Amino acid sequence: MSIPSFIQIGLAIIFGLSGLLKLYSPSSLRSTLVALGIPKPLGSAGAWLVPLLEMLTAVLLVSSATVWLGQTLAFGLIGAFIYAILVALLKKERIQCNCFGKLRDDYLGRSTILRIALLIVMNSYITIANQPVSFTAIKLEELVLYLLSWTGILGLYFIVPFVLNAISQSQTD
Repeated sequence: MSIPSFIQIGLAIIFGLSGLLKLYSPSSLRSTLVALGIPKPLGSAGAWLVPLLEMLTAVLLVSSATVWLGQTLAFGLIGAFIYAILVALLKKERIQCNCFGKLRDDYLGRSTILRIALLIVMNSYITIANQPVSFTAIKLEELVLYLLSWTGILGLYFIVPFVLNAISQSQTD
């Protein structure tokens, strides 16, 4: 198992899934963009543009020939996410995150900073490692292992908040 290829595939999955889930709820992303101060017409365009850029990033990350472009686009998107968090913190408002569409109810702020930092570290690592890999160059067994591992990681990411919420509610009852 190659750590850079594992992370490269993970980033592709994260950006692809995030973009796909945002496309299922463009109105909620539009609301987030407008709450951040973006005019409604631009918010409407952004509600389609952001997920399409995320999905394009995912596609670019899976080929060794285009991974550098995917990394660059990922850094650009991460910069936009950081800007959104800063605006939300400065406004001191609870603005929906929509990081994964409506799949997870979360707000821009301190909780999203950790996720963004993790994306920065992952993207920086594969950029510095400079060992781009293409899906076609990975053995089928390794690819299945990568996909199953990332399915488990993302599954935990989505399940843990529900478990913690259930525990905290049972303690208050």
